[in-house]
Amino acid sequence: MHTHMSQNELPLSSQIPNLGGLMRYLVIIFSVLLVLLCLHQAQARIIHVPADSSTIQKGINGAVNGDTVLVAPGIYYEHIDFNGKNILLKSEAGAQNTILEKATTGVPIVKIRSGENRQCIIDGFNIRRAFNGHGIYCENSSPIITNNILEENLYEGDGAALRLINTSVLVTHNIFRRNSATYGSAIHSEGSGSDSILYNTIVDNTAAVSAVRFLFKQSSVFAFNLVYENGDYTVLLEEANYIKLVNNTIARNSCPNGAVALATAHYADLRNNIVCNNGGIGLHP
Repeated sequence: MHTHMSQNELPLSSQIPNLGGLMRYLVIIFSVLLVLLCLHQAQARIIHVPADSSTIQKGINGAVNGDTVLVAPGIYYEHIDFNGKNILLKSEAGAQNTILEKATTGVPIVKIRSGENRQCIIDGFNIRRAFNGHGIYCENSSPIITNNILEENLYEGDGAALRLINTSVLVTHNIFRRNSATYGSAIHSEGSGSDSILYNTIVDNTAAVSAVRFLFKQSSVFAFNLVYENGDYTVLLEEANYIKLVNNTIARNSCPNGAVALATAHYADLRNNIVCNNGGIGLHP
């Protein structure tokens, strides 16, 4: 007795060749993806301060690239160094509630100076009262500095709150207030690299010369910032070329010699700025 089976009645394994091989391939792919996901989760840790590490620096020391050091509200009397690690240092509750204050004089509160890149981020701290040591000192690096308050820092030189040397940083949505220095009391940017300084508030900073200073800098951008009630030569471009100053509001500064001063600065791009109600010249060429 012969049984006739049509093509539609053939077993599924006969209709689709290599079905078993296809299933094995899919299982291998799924297993590899699962392993990669587990490795990523194992590598990208969240280190809580002070729950996991008693200090912020210990949290940074225990972190690897890609980790997050998450800091609870409080006042931390520390001086920290990222030591070349591309990590996120972030507060849980923002700059109003998480304070980094100097523990000793003559030392920056935050140091980023070992080749860190844009994966290195400091977000949401009140960095205050550095004395002759800078709030943040950044050199030969390109981090993101965002959502911080830098206040009441004092330096008898350049850059009390933020000093940038040979950097290509992104500085955005910070508040700089009541800082004091000889030059660049809020921000001093010097040397090679191209900094982007965007959407910051710079208020009530005092200096012999300038709240913001670009020195020997090339191709940086200073845009969408609110700059008011600062001292003389409020924004100073000194031997700095190809600097873009666009869409800023620079107002009510005490600046008999100029709210914006160009000192041997070439090819500056000044567009769409509001420069008004200053106590002297608006633009000092």
